[in-house]
Amino acid sequence: MPLPPRTTAPDRRLLGHSVYDRLLDAITRGELAPGETLRDTELSEWLGVSRSPIRDALKRLSDIGLVEFVPHRFTRVTPIDPRQQLEISVTLTGLYELAYAAGVPELDDADRLALSEIAERVLDAGRRSDGDELGIAMHEYCLLLAKRSRNALLLQSMDLLAAQLRMQVSEQTQLADPAAGAALFAATHEAVLAGEADLAAARHRDFAAMGRQSFRILAGHEQPSAPRDERSEP
Repeated sequence: MPLPPRTTAPDRRLLGHSVYDRLLDAITRGELAPGETLRDTELSEWLGVSRSPIRDALKRLSDIGLVEFVPHRFTRVTPIDPRQQLEISVTLTGLYELAYAAGVPELDDADRLALSEIAERVLDAGRRSDGDELGIAMHEYCLLLAKRSRNALLLQSMDLLAAQLRMQVSEQTQLADPAAGAALFAATHEAVLAGEADLAAARHRDFAAMGRQSFRILAGHEQPSAPRDERSEP
């Protein structure tokens, strides 16, 4: 059966959002690695779209710091910058704490159930020493809290910085001890269920300090701990 003639052109705005979301996902998941050159023609062939929405999406990604333009030279995924990693980590930690403080008092029973399900993913990731999944699940947990806070700017800022940090994270900046991190998160979740917002924010601060240490080392603000020599102990 022949298809009816198209009466309207495809909505370029919707197409642009789709291309943007796909490129954002590819960058944050490492399919397009930090420093990798981005060519319109190759991306167009890969995504099966014209070059126009590709350019629009790259401009938007440049606006949030995930893509870097050097006129007449190249367009590339923004390279990893250890100092920027640290700045994003510190700022995101503060936003997470605000999400706990503002979101916990607004939770209902359905929210607490949903948070418990996400918390189990965090704990499971810790048991498997999967630092990447632990971070993803923890961010989803804090996003739900931010949504309940009804602070649209908080939610938008968290999503933006989390995307930037996820792109910047490498094996060197994963939690050194995911199991210990998950245990700290369990204490945070316990405070959330008890409705103790300030305590939850404080416990999250302890959790975040574990991950931030690796960013501080890479940025040159802190030296790695020297391995202990057990033979020198009495």
